[in-house]
Amino acid sequence: LASNSKSPNPFTQYALSICYCEGKGTSLDFTLTKKFLTQSTSSGFVVAQYHLALLELSSVPTQQMTQTALKMLEGCAEIGFKPALLEIARLCILG
Repeated sequence: LASNSKSPNPFTQYALSICYCEGKGTSLDFTLTKKFLTQSTSSGFVVAQYHLALLELSSVPTQQMTQTALKMLEGCAEIGFKPALLEIARLCILG
């Protein structure tokens, strides 16, 4: 997988993040998961941005991490990515 890791293609970066997150074809590595999600997000891939926000929320959340994740989710929601809207609603209900 590492040979593809420098690909500028945001979908490829996203796909690599999923492989590392789920251990498909490689060992689990959440550091690389976050790295590739961040790269894909920087290229404008909204699905990666959504998953990066969820990853931030799934780790031991601090208020800053929660606010960062919420901003990412809001960015996804602004362009009509419906799963982000659902996650924002869930966060509002849970407090």
